[in-house]
Parts: sequence; C-alpha cells; structure tokens
Amino acid sequence: MIGFKQVIDILDASVGGPSAPVGAHGAFWRGLTRDQFVQKRVFGRALVALGDSAASNLAKALKGEAPFGSDIGALGATFPRMPAGRPPVGATEIAEIEGWIDAGCPEEAGGTPTAILRRVYSIHPGIGIARIGSSPTEWFVGPEAPGVAPLPTGPFRDAHGLIKRQAARFRLYEYCYGEDGKLVSVREITADHAKITWTVRMANRKAAGEIFPPGSGKLRNQSVTDRASLVIDSGSQSIEGRDQAVRMEGSFRGRQVPLGEIRTDPAGRLIVLGGFGASEYLGDGPRHIDHFANNDGWYDDVSDGPVAAMVEVLDREPVAADSAWVIVTPPKYAPEINSMMTLYDQALNAASVLDPAIVPSSVSFTADVYPILQRVCDLQWVNATARGAHGHGAAQHFVDAAERLTILADPGPQAAAERRSIFDKIVPPRTPAGQAGRRMPVLNDGLDPEDPSRSIEASLTALQYERMRKWALGSFAADWPGSVPEAIPFELVPIEQQPAALDQAALDFCIGGPFFPGIEAGYLLARADTYRAPFRIQETFEPGALTANMALPWQADFLACNDEWWPAQRPNQVVHNGASVEWVPPSFQYLDMVDRWDQLGFVVRDGDGFVEKERLEGTPVG
Repeated sequence: MIGFKQVIDILDASVGGPSAPVGAHGAFWRGLTRDQFVQKRVFGRALVALGDSAASNLAKALKGEAPFGSDIGALGATFPRMPAGRPPVGATEIAEIEGWIDAGCPEEAGGTPTAILRRVYSIHPGIGIARIGSSPTEWFVGPEAPGVAPLPTGPFRDAHGLIKRQAARFRLYEYCYGEDGKLVSVREITADHAKITWTVRMANRKAAGEIFPPGSGKLRNQSVTDRASLVIDSGSQSIEGRDQAVRMEGSFRGRQVPLGEIRTDPAGRLIVLGGFGASEYLGDGPRHIDHFANNDGWYDDVSDGPVAAMVEVLDREPVAADSAWVIVTPPKYAPEINSMMTLYDQALNAASVLDPAIVPSSVSFTADVYPILQRVCDLQWVNATARGAHGHGAAQHFVDAAERLTILADPGPQAAAERRSIFDKIVPPRTPAGQAGRRMPVLNDGLDPEDPSRSIEASLTALQYERMRKWALGSFAADWPGSVPEAIPFELVPIEQQPAALDQAALDFCIGGPFFPGIEAGYLLARADTYRAPFRIQETFEPGALTANMALPWQADFLACNDEWWPAQRPNQVVHNGASVEWVPPSFQYLDMVDRWDQLGFVVRDGDGFVEKERLEGTPVG
C-alpha cells in the first residue's frame, strides 16, 4: 500500500512533474502536509472522505465521475476530469490512491489495508453553546478551537447598534473501526458525503421550574394549574441540505415566543441560533421584579435541548448519530477572559469520574497549570478586587514577567517554596461556605453540586486542584516553551483531534462556578450523573432541564450579582476611557437591565490589557 508521498508523486506525474504549471484546478496538492491534504477543499468540495474512496471527490475527479468529467461528457458533471487538459491517470495508480483512502490515508507506505468493520457517527461538540443577542439579522459562530475566543468579524453590534447573536455550530464525524476493534480513521461528514437530517428541540422551563435555590419543593408560578402553558417548547424541528433555515418558537400562556432558529451552512453542518433577549411580564398588575432569581409572571428566551442527526451515506441504511445538546445563554461581555474554572473544567472533571482513562495522569505546566494562573490575573480587567491582588505590578501577578514564569515552570527545588505558597492560597474543593478567607478564587460561595442543600466556597474542580497539588510538589512536565503558545485555528487542527477540540472550545469560555445559580447553566453540569458519557447529556433529561433552575428573567441576576460572582461573563468594574468604572451604572434597577441589557459595552483586548468598548452612546457609566 502506498503512503502520502506516493500519492503526491502520482498527482505530480499526472501533470508533467513536480514543477509543471497546472491550469483549471491548480496544483492544490503541493506544499501540503498529510493532515492539510485530507482536509483540503477544491471547488468548495471536500477532497477526501477518510476510509471511503467511493465518497471521495479525489477519486471521482481522477475517474471522471460526476460532478467531475464535464470534458468527457459525464452525466451531471460540472467540473472537468482531473488532471484537466491532460491524459487521464492510469487505472492502476487510481486504484492505489483509492486503497490509500480506504486505509485511512496513512502517512507512510507499506502494510496491509485495514478492513473497516464498523462505522460510528457522532455529533460534536457534545454540548454546544449559543448566546442571545438583539440583532435579528447578524450573528457569528462561537468558538471551535481551544483558546480561540468567541469574537465576531468586526464589532459586536450590527449597523443599528444591536448585539449580534453567537451561534453554536455542530459537525458530524465518522469513526471507522477495524476488525480488531481499533480506530482506523476519523473524518468529518458533510453534505458532500451524505444526506444529513438534523433534528433539534429547544425549550425554556424556567417558569414551570422549582424556585431557586432548589430543595424547598416550591414551584415558580405555583398558582398556575396549567403547568404546560408555562413551558416554552419549540417541539422537534428537522432540517437537511445546504443553506436552509427553520424557525424555533413556542408559547408562554398563549403568547408566541421566538426561541431562535436552526440553519445549515453551505456544507450542511447545523447552526443553532438562540433568542433575542426578550424578557416579558404577563402577570397581574404592573411589571415588577423583586428577586434575583424567582419572579412569577415572567418569561425569557434562553433555552436548551437535544440535537440529533440521521446520516445516510451513499446507499447505506440511515444511521442515527450519537446525539448532542445545545444551551442558549446570555451574552458573554468579556469574551476573551475566563474564570479560574470553566464549564469545560467541570465537564472534564465529571468525565474523569465516568472514565478515569480520559485524563492523563501526568501534569503539563503549559496545558494544565499556566491557564489557571493566567485566568486569575486576567480577572483584573473585570473586577477591582482581582486588580488589587493580581494586577500588573502586584505580588500575585503570576504571569507579569517572563522570568517569573520560567521559575514557576521549573519543577526543581529552587522554586518549590513559591509554588507551595501559591498552592496554599487555593481554596480546596467543597470547602464549606465561610471557611476560605481571602484565598483564590476570591469569588462568592455557591451550591455544592453533590449536595445542593449546602453552600460551598467557589473553588477549582477536584481534577484542577489535584493538578495544582502535583505542580506544587514539582511533579509535572517542564514543557513551558518560553512564551505563551499561540492558539491553533480550527482549520489547522488535525482531523482526529477536531472532535475533542470542539467539545472543549464550546465550554471553555463558560463559567464553571460558583453555582448560584450561574450564567450559562447551573450545578447540574458539574455532576457526573448528568452525563451518559463524557460530554454527553443523559437522554432522560427533558428539553429545557439544564436551564430550568436559572434566574428568571436572566437580567435580574445580571443586575443583582454585581460583585465577586462571574466577572468574566458579567463584568464588575472595567476600564472605560482610561478610568475604572462600574460596568453596570449604579442607577440601574431590575427593569432597567431588562430594557437596556444590550446597551452595555464589551471588554476587549487593547494592547497588553482589556478595555470596555461599544457601550451605546447615552448609556451612563458607573
């Protein structure tokens, strides 16, 4: 069996050599790595379907099969056979390339192709995050690669000053397994390879849910006997093909409520868009809000629910993909800043309970320790307390100088005292409320996910804490490259790593505590029994269950939680025109936040720091 180099040799030979000029399709194969080659798109179409030569456009193009072969009269063809204007590639060489594709496109030649015994399809990310916005027409896709922040192209607002929504994009992957049960190849499945029918159901159960905090047995809107009328449910809606759109809406006590829409992109991937931030009161008397979380008569348009897909590849029987979940949440107003613990950290901690093998036993300074130290220091731009303790020049600004990072990244004894000093400041997991003092993170307490009847200090997850403990002891990999590694864009992530990258990126910019109740979702996402598999929500959960106990309306909590709660999502103090100001004007009351949430600014990178921008003109500052 040939390898990647031999494939390139065949393609070069077909056009007259490795330096020969090429018309029409161009010499698209030159200068690429194997991973770049298998992810390459030509004429907007995926070049290779890993493990499936019959579905690969490269093989079709070489043989002159539709949509290729227009120059030789192939029925339904729109592109010429490859190589255009030259003699066709020999049948032997084409068969070798087909065998290479069927074997998973190996880098090296040799060996016997592995027969594909089983194909499994899975949706990624396992949990997708969409965010509401007030713009009815403009939106952007949320993060798809770890470390690549959720930023739109251009400003966060449209031409009318309305906030763009953040979409959750879901992709479908095929895992091919050989006779020995081992994974042979991974590829993304798009509309180029298969008919994909996506089905999504979104719901908001807040008004019918239990009051927060849970445990009292009391319900919101207790006097309403028709409990179903309080649930805003889109029902299951399906979509297939390219560039399609379907509205998602339900009703609240007879009033229609848009929850967003589902779309497909030009490759047939699913895009989920949430609501528009519309929170309204249908109760008795004038509208009013009296509590940060429980307000009868109100509804908002956040939601959550399952994402399913049926896959029909060529003439095979349709197969159900492993399903995912989508959560529609409020905006993230500091998109590049994270808390010490994220929802990914919580989900990974839960995954380590379900499958301990999913987490390496070794600790990496660059991947595991540095991000925690960086997040602590980045909070200085959204919280005055953090600025005093971890701001530039402060004793606990851990990442201020390259020299200090070099010391902290060294497992030797010379830095042991400083490592231990930092670790001793970290709150142990599940510390009872009121017993942490001023240790990291300096955030308010929340519910204990394992026992929601008790309150605990905000803390790292058990997995994060254990990694920091090993770091303090000097038991970690000294892998610091000397400067902050650049985040890898999704298109450069190797295909076999893309599913995990999507799972992480979706949750990496979400709050992982304290849960009182939270921002994107509450304490349920920190519990192992919420998941049927790593990053996969139990199918027994009803649509809307993950957001049911969140604040109603969400703007109430956004106003009330104005100190050390979730500054990476909802800033406390920000730098505005060179001065430190309250992000929410002190004059704002609950109803002001309901009406004017989309007038507040976004905290964005500015040189070596972060400043607030895009606050609508006329919106007061604190």
